[in-house]
Amino acid sequence: MATELATNCVQHARTPFKLTIHDKQGQVRIEVRDTGQGRPLPRSPTPIEPTGRGLRIVEAMSDSWGIDDSSGAKTVWFTVLQHARA
Repeated sequence: MATELATNCVQHARTPFKLTIHDKQGQVRIEVRDTGQGRPLPRSPTPIEPTGRGLRIVEAMSDSWGIDDSSGAKTVWFTVLQHARA
């Protein structure tokens, strides 16, 4: 999922980006920040379209996700809960 967000920065924002990983209180939060224009939106591509599924993958596989806008930049993030190992 992190690579999906990083790929969005490369393909759409076309700016440098920063990937941050936070591990606390039983969850991992991944953030990808860029300064590109626009706001990412989940798409619903047809089966023959080769791209456009990244945010849908993040939406389906994460426990939560969102977009924060601040100071001319945006951060797309997601969280996953950590599960105890047996």
